[in-house]
Amino acid sequence: MLYENNFLKFELIGDKDILLITVLKASPTRGEFDNFLIQFSNIYEAFYKKKQHFSLVTDIQELGMVPLTYFNELKNFFLSRKEYTEMYLKCTSIITTNHTVKTIFNSFLTIYSTIKPVKFVNNIDESYEFINSIKIGERQLIN
Repeated sequence: MLYENNFLKFELIGDKDILLITVLKASPTRGEFDNFLIQFSNIYEAFYKKKQHFSLVTDIQELGMVPLTYFNELKNFFLSRKEYTEMYLKCTSIITTNHTVKTIFNSFLTIYSTIKPVKFVNNIDESYEFINSIKIGERQLIN
């Protein structure tokens, strides 16, 4: 476990070079979201300094409605780390079976054009299958 608060936890699945972010409740407080951004930034920076490729798996099955401003802040987070993403992020899978949440995240993907493959999946096994299907350096959007 790398970090945990009441809203989410970060885990590194080392044998697969996967950063797993698991949402633990429907909506974060302002402080929890701020801590998420700080911790995510620290982890992103660590991968960059180590020159380590990784995949991102985000389990958002518990996620409910969050303020739209948080999506804008998340977009700015990724925009400010575009170089890191281009160099070291292999791909991202988002675990959810909730159609509404998929729609919200698809809306996010219209304001932030991802440069690495992204796919919605139903479980962690599908995440692993997706990650294994992507070659480092691929650039595309997969839904």
